[in-house]
Formats: sequence, C-alpha cells, structure tokens
Amino acid sequence: MPHETSHGRYDAGGWKYFALAACLSSLLAALPATCAGAPPLSEILGRVTHAVERFWATFPDVDCTEQVLQTKLDAGGKIIYQQQSQYDFLILVGPPNEEFSLNESRLLQKQGGKSKNIPLLVTNGFSMLLLVFHPYFQSSFEFERLPDDALDGHSVMRLRFQHVKGTRSPSALQLRGRTYPLEWTGTAWIEPETGEIRRIEAALSAPMDDLGLHLLHCDVRYAPVHFSSATADFWLPQSAEIEAETPRQHWRNVHRFSDYKRFSTDAKEAQRTQP
Repeated sequence: MPHETSHGRYDAGGWKYFALAACLSSLLAALPATCAGAPPLSEILGRVTHAVERFWATFPDVDCTEQVLQTKLDAGGKIIYQQQSQYDFLILVGPPNEEFSLNESRLLQKQGGKSKNIPLLVTNGFSMLLLVFHPYFQSSFEFERLPDDALDGHSVMRLRFQHVKGTRSPSALQLRGRTYPLEWTGTAWIEPETGEIRRIEAALSAPMDDLGLHLLHCDVRYAPVHFSSATADFWLPQSAEIEAETPRQHWRNVHRFSDYKRFSTDAKEAQRTQP
C-alpha cells in the first residue's frame, strides 16, 4: 500500500500549499478581558496553554482511523466529483531539544470511486490547528476575548486570534520555488474551566489573488476521547473541513478521525488479546 509522510500539501491547479505544522503559532497575552466578572485574558490563555501542552504530550502517542472526502465543485457550488479514502493516521514529532516540528503519516487502507483526471485538493496538518496556542510560538499571534457562546448545548468562551505580520506564520504557500507566509485570522471555542479547545475556525486575513489563492477556510472540531489507561478524557481531533478557491477551481475536503488507540497501552493490549 502507498505510504505518505509529509508536512501536507495542496497540489492542484498548478500551485502547492504546504501546511507547515512546524510553523504553527500560538498565544500572546494581549488586552485584558472586557466582560464584567470574566477572568482576565492572561488567565484564560494560561488555561488554554496548559490544555494544548497536555494535547501535545498525548497526541504523538496515538494513532487513529482517518476518513477523507475530497470534493471538486463547479462555480455554482455543485459537486463535480468526489473521492473517499481511509487511512491509518499518526503524528510523528521531532526529537526533543530541537526546533519544534511534526509530520503527519498516513497508510492508505482503502479508496473508493473510480480514478478520473480531475485535480483534487490534498490537505494535511489542519487537525493540529489548535497549536496556534502552543507557548513555543507565543509571539506570532494577538488575542482578543469575544462574547461567550453556546456550542453543542454548552456555554463556552471564545478567543479571536490574528497573525502578527513579519512573524512565523502557521502555514505557507509554496509556488515556483518560493514560500509565501499565510496570514490567519480565526476564532477558538474554549471550555471555561479546563481551557480545552472544542472548535477552531480560521481563514486568510485577505485573499492572495496575485498568487491564485482567493479563499482558504478551515473549521476543526475536537471531541473527548477516553483511553482505558487514563483517568481523564483527552480532547482530540474529530473532524476538519477545508475549503479553497482559485479563480478557476473550487474544492472542499472533509477529514474525520475515529478509533483512537495509544501506542503505549491500547495498541499493546490489542496485540496481547489477538489469538
């Protein structure tokens, strides 16, 4: 079976987009919260930082099943072609004490639909978007407290983030041998008590029409996952929806993650129970 390990790329319509997970950026304590009775922004960011560090310490130890639905759309949004694939998915983290880096590794399990000569969008790295809050990259974003919201019937806090020009970008567009940083603006929905991120949505701050990229938008959802070896649940990627447009192309990809297993415990236990 084909095996892919990469930082992730878009390869369609003559350009490539690289989701440089190694450059994912994080938090910057900006202005104090303005909501009456609400904790200051620095305290909220502290909770989020702790949750993201816990996520980062856990996620490289797990693998899961990833289902990817790639869709090509016409100018009116009508589906032209779809292809569904299933992968064994895991994260590979660079050695400690070196520059922050990670790669996604995929082992193709099955693929549906007849192959056609239609350019599809290849999207990787978006499940890691919450790492914009990792302290390693804290100088790359400004943060602002937004009014609280309701998500799936739960009251949640919201933080808006804006990439700081001239700093390391969470991702970049590579075109004809050159790399162009992407400017992200987005919102994170956060559990008030624990700081766990339940949802994060982001888009380009402005179109990059001079490079052929008019729109890039992503919406990532996280959900609690329970491991038999742990007393508390971990909030891990559940889905990621990505949409991209150029002057002549329009794509939408949906990634869904399930069947999480930890290498250190669940995977070994599964092996011991096999006949």
